[in-house]
Amino acid sequence: MEEFMDNLEKFDMEKALADMQRMAAESDYRLALECIACGREGIYDVLDISVDPEYIEAVVREASADFERMCKSLESSVYFSGLFRCKFCGSRGPWRLTQQAYKTITLSLAIECAGGPPPIPILPEAYVTPDGVRMQCAAQAEKHLKALIEEKPDYALCWLKLGELYTNAGKPGPAKDAYQRALELDPSDFFSHMHLGGIYEDDDEPEKAAEHLHEVMRLVRNRKDVSVEDRFQVMYASFVVMLKIAAESGGAIPLLPPDLKEALDKQSKGRKRREKGREKKEPITPPKDLIGLIGRLMGEPRKKLKEFKQILDEWRFIREAWDETIYGEAEDDEYLDETMKPDPLMGMFHEGIDEKGKPDNIIPIRRKCKIKPNDPCPCGSGKKYKKCCGLKDRRPGT
Repeated sequence: MEEFMDNLEKFDMEKALADMQRMAAESDYRLALECIACGREGIYDVLDISVDPEYIEAVVREASADFERMCKSLESSVYFSGLFRCKFCGSRGPWRLTQQAYKTITLSLAIECAGGPPPIPILPEAYVTPDGVRMQCAAQAEKHLKALIEEKPDYALCWLKLGELYTNAGKPGPAKDAYQRALELDPSDFFSHMHLGGIYEDDDEPEKAAEHLHEVMRLVRNRKDVSVEDRFQVMYASFVVMLKIAAESGGAIPLLPPDLKEALDKQSKGRKRREKGREKKEPITPPKDLIGLIGRLMGEPRKKLKEFKQILDEWRFIREAWDETIYGEAEDDEYLDETMKPDPLMGMFHEGIDEKGKPDNIIPIRRKCKIKPNDPCPCGSGKKYKKCCGLKDRRPGT
């Protein structure tokens, strides 16, 4: 850290980049921040860094040397997911960016805007509370959300946001409590089910994880008030985890809940052959692609989901690993398209896979899918994204 700060002060680009790459490899996202309350400076573990996309467009791409203006603008546009307080006075923030912090963030943004892999990931998001207040750090947001909950204890969205705050801060225990409360208030909250599924999967409780992820699949279809993009992303994230769980359980935990599988059966033709086929142990043909199955579950036509095909093609994480109870004739599925064909099985859904089994040339996915560094990695490894494929994205030469 000290060498990195020295190199930034001198603005030795080559050495600063080398230091940033080391920090990224070690997930060492510590920045020097100045507490506005007491005026003292300290080094803090900020965890994930988010920046308002409007700042990225309006400021970072300008070749401006006005450090003071740009730094002040960044201070109001950045969000740190770490739950930290001032080491000296205990303040939750706000914080003033030091030159080291400012240069660290803008250097990563500049590299990403130029098309290169950023040494430290910057998420293009602004953190805004349910009542429209922008926050700079998790400790501030936590206090604000708790105040809102105290005013309105039955405000389900606040409980969901509090759970997400704890998830991104690496606090699964409080996050679980918040999500469960959100579901008590709003049983249709499939976002909380998705997050709980991820937490239980991390805790090596696949049965509980499957209960929540199966509920996501049941609920998404009826939530037309949520955008197609958001529903697709939630469904995709849920399938990523469920494919891994189904594969590792040897089919004991099904990919789809029985009631949904039965509903899908009724939508397709040519099902009567199945009883004989099962007795003969004939291979069951899965849908040709994940988008087709998600489209059927969401009740959305193919044309609305085609834009996501490129995302899946770029990721190349999920292709076959289907539970053998899922089957279908491609020609009978109105949501499938001949252009949406899977790649060969990547063998991504078991422990101990060697490096040769992993997809190469992975394209960073943050801008398109909003997968956060602390979310489960879409490759199905069971690790957090920042510790798995997200780490590979950030290393030079990959």
